[in-house]
Amino acid sequence: MDEYTNEQIVDVLRDIARVASGVFDGEDCGTLLTERAMKFLAAGAVPGNKYAVGDNIDYDAPRFERAKKLLLRFQRLAPDGLEVQCILWAPVTGTSDKVVQEIFNGGPTRWGLSTDAVDIKPPMKQVMETGEPVELTDGDVLTVLAPVRDSLQDVAGFIEVSATAPGGPAPKK
Repeated sequence: MDEYTNEQIVDVLRDIARVASGVFDGEDCGTLLTERAMKFLAAGAVPGNKYAVGDNIDYDAPRFERAKKLLLRFQRLAPDGLEVQCILWAPVTGTSDKVVQEIFNGGPTRWGLSTDAVDIKPPMKQVMETGEPVELTDGDVLTVLAPVRDSLQDVAGFIEVSATAPGGPAPKK
């Protein structure tokens, strides 16, 4: 089956999000980027150097590699012919209204790819506050946001699981 309906795609995204939410270690969420990198993200853009934040991103390499491979495995849960993207989002330390993509692997995404902190969007805030998945079925990209919990069951971040809707733009490689 090469062509999927919106409902079929959302069913797949929901299943992947449920597995990712249960398996991903919330202790890693928010700690893949170093403290130094989080400080640059919290400070925002540097006047005269629009690349300063991205230039100052650094990771805890062993944790990052382990988490990135895990997100790639989640993406492989999609059936043949359906490209799925999994992104780990975390709150930016020291802010209450910013999040950052700690890991992304390319492919369809609702909010684009960025190494900069972004303002938290209402659905992002909803998953962080309620701890419940959020489905977004409008537009060219279908998305399920799922909470990532730490060992105390607090929401530490969330995973975005997205795919292009039928008739939407071709995914960028």
